[in-house]
Amino acid sequence: MSSIVDEIVSLWSDVNPVVGYTSGYLGKLTALLFQTPENVEKLYQRIEYLTTRLDEIADLDIRTAARAVLVSQRTQLELARPSGAGPSGTGAGGVYAAADGIFYILLKGDGNKPWVAGYLEVVREMIVFEAERWAEGNYTAEIRKECLNTVGYVDGNLKAMLQANPTVSSQVRAIEKALQRYQEIFYSPGLASSEFKVYWPALLEGDAASGPVRARGYPGTLKNYYALQMNEADVELQAKSWMQLDMPVTLDLARRIAPKVGAAQDSSLQTVWDAVSRNYAVDFSAEKMQKVLKACNDFGQRYIIGFTSADKVLFDPTPGYLVNLVTGGEDFAVDYLTDKPYSQLYLTASKNTSLLTMINILVHEASHGFNFVMSARKAPKLLNLNTSIEVPMTEGQAFYREYQYYAAAADLVGQTGLDPVQQAYLNLYGTTPVDQANAVQAAQLETYIWRVIRYIRALCDTEVNGGKRTYTDFIAWAAAATGLSEETLHGECFTFLAAPGYAPCYALGGAIYGFLQTKGIPNGVQEAAFNTEASSIGFSSWPVDQARLAKIAAGDRAPAGAAP
Repeated sequence: MSSIVDEIVSLWSDVNPVVGYTSGYLGKLTALLFQTPENVEKLYQRIEYLTTRLDEIADLDIRTAARAVLVSQRTQLELARPSGAGPSGTGAGGVYAAADGIFYILLKGDGNKPWVAGYLEVVREMIVFEAERWAEGNYTAEIRKECLNTVGYVDGNLKAMLQANPTVSSQVRAIEKALQRYQEIFYSPGLASSEFKVYWPALLEGDAASGPVRARGYPGTLKNYYALQMNEADVELQAKSWMQLDMPVTLDLARRIAPKVGAAQDSSLQTVWDAVSRNYAVDFSAEKMQKVLKACNDFGQRYIIGFTSADKVLFDPTPGYLVNLVTGGEDFAVDYLTDKPYSQLYLTASKNTSLLTMINILVHEASHGFNFVMSARKAPKLLNLNTSIEVPMTEGQAFYREYQYYAAAADLVGQTGLDPVQQAYLNLYGTTPVDQANAVQAAQLETYIWRVIRYIRALCDTEVNGGKRTYTDFIAWAAAATGLSEETLHGECFTFLAAPGYAPCYALGGAIYGFLQTKGIPNGVQEAAFNTEASSIGFSSWPVDQARLAKIAAGDRAPAGAAP
């Protein structure tokens, strides 16, 4: 007889077959969840039944995590979107999940497996089903743009699949035909454009017609999907408070750095950031990329987080067929419910023109990679499911890790007697003390800009998903408040509209994580020890994760309870 934990994992995989396959729980991907009323009702009944059995789990932390997983799965089903979009593993469904399946088939090297043709037929059926499901709706310009972006994601994955396996051309053509009908539901020439100067006026026009619209299910997602303890007003107050603290620092840095990078002192923050990026532009050949990776990893392993050779995080240039499907850097956890978990981090040379941005992306994504793999190896299975409840911990850690690497570089500047690992890391920023000091100051600006962007994302969540302001009005306000361009802010905020409640997790998780890590130092818990332990405990609900981090900071490193 299976345990309740096994049944919860099975439910999770049935709701999210793609992550079931990616995790290694499923050996192949042959199905997707069609959210018919009958299928959804059966899943609701399973969730209710499993909820009544939670007392079978003796360990309180794991029981709390199990409850949070069940709530998150129900919320995911309740709040399906026409695009299916949402961060992978935390709510993606429908057409987006279908495309995600193709992506992970290629990532895992299964593109030529005999079952792939069958999966592609399921993808076609899913797109037909979703087109019928959403055909009669009245959608905001943002949702229509979101759906058209999903069309682009499907198309990119199909091209990648054909490149990997030309024998599936007939299946791909059938999917493309079905995709045309889905695209027609949301299409307008302006919104379909990939050019900001073309689609932004279309979003402005759409917002003027619709006015502010509260996202369905918001703000319940803050609690039910991401297990945050703060409500909408709390998030907004906290994000604005952090903005008030960090914006003056950021603008002062920009003013002091501007002359060093050829910009006027009164230039906008965007102008200075662009000048910094040009000043530290490099040609990221594979050789250069590997040098940067090695210096960061060697330093990080000794001074930031104590990973070992058993913690398999692969760092590679993004393969050509995936370049259009990933950002400048992304990490993908694979086979994390098996005894051979690994994390694949891709860095895209063509999208990394600035050394400082590249280092920032690298340490952020590497944090995810080591977090997923170390937890997969050491924490109970239920605490390793890729669900929305992991977001405050994983994104909080990665957000704070950016600051840790910058701060470490700042501490090394001007020091003598550095060991070879420290010197190699510092040399990324220049070969002379003056060059190093200037680059580290520029890295500080980069770090603070990303902090500000995380606060802006949190405010976008509360104000736009909260129905207080239209999206384009919010971006205009944010541009005026920060000096960053509307195009930059749109690029950093729009994706998160598809996942109401996600964006606050960065800043809230990072602030609490950083506070507890620092609090541990007087108790003899050094930075690397805290990070290593925190990356190995898995993912419970955020209130439980905070309590566990507090125990680590207090020097109590007892392992999480074993699954029943």
